[in-house]
Amino acid sequence: MTDVIDIIRQILNDSSNRMQHIRIIQSLAWNSTDEIPEEYAEVIQELAVDLDYYEPDAELRSEAPEYYDDTELERRVTQALEMLGP
Repeated sequence: MTDVIDIIRQILNDSSNRMQHIRIIQSLAWNSTDEIPEEYAEVIQELAVDLDYYEPDAELRSEAPEYYDDTELERRVTQALEMLGP
């Protein structure tokens, strides 16, 4: 589980590879549920869905109101990390 949390933290800490970390978390949440303890699965799966709406490009983001920016991404990821514990 520590590896999954580390990848989530990398979304915040490694902005140059942010999309890569997002894809890894989404893949784990959707395809490797056996690697995620049951008590954390719901938070990680909800985060994975939320990450679908992250759009770093302002022009593309303006095409749909549900898309959000880096600030909102960081808020959602931080909230998920807080729910997952220390």
